[in-house]
Amino acid sequence: MPRFLSSEWVDEFNEALSGFQPSATTDDPAGSSPKRGPDTSLFRGPLRVTEIVYGVPPDDATVTLTLVVSETEVSLELRAPAGAERDLREKRDDVIVYVPYNDAASLARGDFDAAAALGSGRVKVRGNLTALATSQRLLASAAERLSGLGERTTF
Repeated sequence: MPRFLSSEWVDEFNEALSGFQPSATTDDPAGSSPKRGPDTSLFRGPLRVTEIVYGVPPDDATVTLTLVVSETEVSLELRAPAGAERDLREKRDDVIVYVPYNDAASLARGDFDAAAALGSGRVKVRGNLTALATSQRLLASAAERLSGLGERTTF
């Protein structure tokens, strides 16, 4: 069973999304669009969303993940935390999300509302909020592929 945010967990995330094509996603998972067929609003790539998670057990570490989206694939990368700020400044990343581990775990389990987390100030965002919203819609559209990973993940 992969531990949340471990390299094994990232590998299984990427395996679950192998073959997933963001530009071919249909329907709006939030239900705000009644149309069927390719949802061209879902993807305006390339897209890079970095999440910096701090307070990660067992040693209170910081883990940096980047969701990388192209027209043909979606993948997650483990990265060095120091590079994220530079990448945002140099326009390599579209948005950076700073979140404590407990909130990241709750969001991953579906126990915590992302909007509430932003509103409370416990989650901080720098960069393009549209990119963040797009990534959330994209991950929601891939939820079925990721459900097995969610069931096997330990927190």
